[in-house]
Amino acid sequence: MKNPRLLFSALLLAMTVAMTPANPLSPQDKKQSEGDPPVEFVEDQVLDEARTVGKPRSREEFRAWEEIRETSDVRKQARLAERFLKKFPDSGLTAWAHLAIANAAFSRNDVDRFIRHGEEALLELPDTVELLAPLANIYSESKRIDRASDYATRALGLLDQLEKPMGQNTVDWIAMKQGWAADAHYAMGRSILEVWTKSPSKPVSDLEVSPVPTPETSTTRTSGP
Repeated sequence: MKNPRLLFSALLLAMTVAMTPANPLSPQDKKQSEGDPPVEFVEDQVLDEARTVGKPRSREEFRAWEEIRETSDVRKQARLAERFLKKFPDSGLTAWAHLAIANAAFSRNDVDRFIRHGEEALLELPDTVELLAPLANIYSESKRIDRASDYATRALGLLDQLEKPMGQNTVDWIAMKQGWAADAHYAMGRSILEVWTKSPSKPVSDLEVSPVPTPETSTTRTSGP
């Protein structure tokens, strides 16, 4: 499945990945010291605790994630992320691994793969604008209007909350946010138009699109773990 309308959004998403700061950040605790794992490990033990979103459970797992995060090549990130998912299927970082794979898929305009891994990431990262906006675009093109409208609405509501990642050029950051906004507004417009074609007698202001349930976990993302 190919969609030439996504090329510009794919470029913006690839820029996001390429400009992600190199300093490690725990998804759950951005105040930790740079370079330190988010938990204390004794040798290569696996912690005897429940899975926690955003946290590894062993030093081996943490190092494997660091290898992904420190790689600037998007396709290599995806390969490492696939290996990570196979080796650590119960990791608290699987959502970010799916996000890395989705990024690479989108940069190649591989829409089906982007949807599959993007949706997996959204299960635990439901406020990830750089997934919500392009997915809304895709769903509006395929006339999945309820999901397109829901994702577009969520993306637009989150855009003002996004903070520019450290080290990222301000002009490029503004361009990316404008690109996500454009995707979301386009999806919203297509959704309303699709509903209107089925009920042309109704005023546009009266048209409604059914919302899609939002996952309970909420982690607004600006760059990565």
